[in-house]
Amino acid sequence: MSNTLFLEPAPEATTAEPPVWIRRLVLVRSLEPAPDIIRDIPFGLGLNLVVTRQPSQDSKEALGHDVGKTLLTRLMRYLLGEARFADGRTRGAIRAALPDSLVAGEFRVAGQDWAVIRPLGAPSTFLPRAAQTQSWLDLLTRPGADAEFAAFVERVSDAVLAPISSPLLTHARRPAAWMDVLAWIARDQKCRYGHPLVWRHAESDSGTTALHTEDASTVLRSTCGLMDDREKRLFEQHDELLQRRQRASQDKALLERHSDAERESLERDLRDLLKTEEIGISEIELQAVRGRADRQRLLRADEVAKLGLSRIRVERDESQQVLANALADERSFQRQLQAARQHLEQRRARPRTIHEQMATLCDKQLDDCPLKLKIANQQVPSPDVEDIQQLEGEVTGWQRELDAVRASLDGLRARAKAGAESLAAAELRLAEVTAGIDGLIALYEAMAARVQRFISRPMQTAKVEKELEELTREIDSSLKQQSDLRDALAESRAWLPARFTDLCKELLGSTREFAVLIESKAIRLQIVGASGTPGEATSTSALVLCLDLAALQAAMDGYGHHPRFMILDSPREADMEIGIFNRLVQRLVEWHADAGTSPFQLIVTTTTRPLEAQVPAELIRVELAREPHAMLLLGVDL
Repeated sequence: MSNTLFLEPAPEATTAEPPVWIRRLVLVRSLEPAPDIIRDIPFGLGLNLVVTRQPSQDSKEALGHDVGKTLLTRLMRYLLGEARFADGRTRGAIRAALPDSLVAGEFRVAGQDWAVIRPLGAPSTFLPRAAQTQSWLDLLTRPGADAEFAAFVERVSDAVLAPISSPLLTHARRPAAWMDVLAWIARDQKCRYGHPLVWRHAESDSGTTALHTEDASTVLRSTCGLMDDREKRLFEQHDELLQRRQRASQDKALLERHSDAERESLERDLRDLLKTEEIGISEIELQAVRGRADRQRLLRADEVAKLGLSRIRVERDESQQVLANALADERSFQRQLQAARQHLEQRRARPRTIHEQMATLCDKQLDDCPLKLKIANQQVPSPDVEDIQQLEGEVTGWQRELDAVRASLDGLRARAKAGAESLAAAELRLAEVTAGIDGLIALYEAMAARVQRFISRPMQTAKVEKELEELTREIDSSLKQQSDLRDALAESRAWLPARFTDLCKELLGSTREFAVLIESKAIRLQIVGASGTPGEATSTSALVLCLDLAALQAAMDGYGHHPRFMILDSPREADMEIGIFNRLVQRLVEWHADAGTSPFQLIVTTTTRPLEAQVPAELIRVELAREPHAMLLLGVDL
């Protein structure tokens, strides 16, 4: 697949299909009464071109802009998990023109067939559908469910990210995700190839947050296999050091800002408080303020002693405790009395004589039972009589105790109330007497705290500065370790820079020197040398495009973890000279010829139609135009 001899041992080019690629995209006007299809666009492995029809020389038709090329790429991204397929204005226009429209896709994911349907102009009540099946038509009999589509996106994510080992992204604070990789391999039309690490534009309203360029560098390096486990560990350790230094820097700035802002006001307040003009902010002033607070506390203690507050509080507590004990005795005596009464009632319910006991045990008549007759004549008392007398005495005793404690409760309650009122009155009097004293104590304590914080800040600042110095040394050491490791691995990673240089020379001019500088959190593209073919400018877009294509080519050759799926939206319109564009198409067509042995899928939209001699007709998957409207992507002019 490569057209350069690379120095490192080349692995065998992969023969497996890409982990994800699209087989078909279908635009549906409505499903009722039967599916009304606007467009049915098949895609295959290798190169797929979406072109615009070239108007005749005498035609007044505008060149193929606004025909739906970008919308087509956005719909693919939408089916692969992006939240939205266009900006708000375009979505509103589609809802107005095609209120029941849908978009469907057929994909291969990890070697399995999947189909997906999502609403286009249809209301949000239409839930997406997804399942493992060959045809999107099979989904029409299935109810919609967000969980089904989420399962499809998760399967795509697993297939793409399985070989990728990513450290936490420095700014996003999470590992790389499928939406990050998709942003790179299918750039926004507004971003395109202006920067190697800028992939999403806020105006595109895709729902995918644009990554910080440092995070984008981590995603690109991880996806390209340019970060092994050793460097990943160093990267994460370095990131933690940066986080700690940032926190320390914020602490230092806060300390300095507070010190500068507070010195003047603190000196002024100390002059007013200590009644002296010669003032500083030192341990002397701190002790002076604390001494005044201590003197006020002594004055307060004197007032408390004069009012006898401690004695009154003790008396109040004692009276409340006596009342509480009496109430507890009342409850206890009441329970004891109730139990004795119940026991007495049980005893009284039993027979009082032996004769009566025998009567309950023997149903014979007195004349038929001599023993029963004899006992009846004697009328011998039962032993329960003595128990009853004893229980009656207990009841009387508990009642006497209960009556006595109840008789004392009113007096105890009055004493407890009087104690509480005396204490409340004393505390109120104390509050009135010490109001000014308490205010001064609070004022002196607050001032002492302010002075303490201020005079301790130089020590805190020195501590933070020392921590910053140590962290800076550790960060410098970490950068050196990472740089040394990258240098040690540079030869084994030459496959990406070599392919980048190869593509740049082929597309931009062979007399130049090109380089990819892979840094800790950046990727830089450099060019040195003579100009290329006369009349052609070396644009940033061409360099960035060469980097993306080099990553794709490397994956086809067996290097890195690029998913070998890419969408290029109108690269010719991104400041690319026609000669560069024609050579680019030629290179892609040659790759397509070898796609059977190194499978990939590349979808390219273009307003500039490639030379017919370069491109086989079967690679053109759809042709769009402004006129007639039926040749617009959605068949209507929005």
